[in-house]
Amino acid sequence: MEHRLIKAIKKQALADKEEALLTLELLTDSPAGIGEHTAEHFLNEGKKALHKLGEAEDLLETIERHFGH
Repeated sequence: MEHRLIKAIKKQALADKEEALLTLELLTDSPAGIGEHTAEHFLNEGKKALHKLGEAEDLLETIERHFGH
């Protein structure tokens, strides 16, 4: 059970990491593709993506450190 649980959490963290990186890429490389073009919108979306990236990387590091997965 533990192995499946940790594996599922790791996969979700990896997906969250990729989603955050994609969001940051789109915001920096293709800002015209974003519907709302205000500086505040870009800043807020960038912050959300960075927070998501940090949380995902923290989870992955914790899983590696404690479970060796």
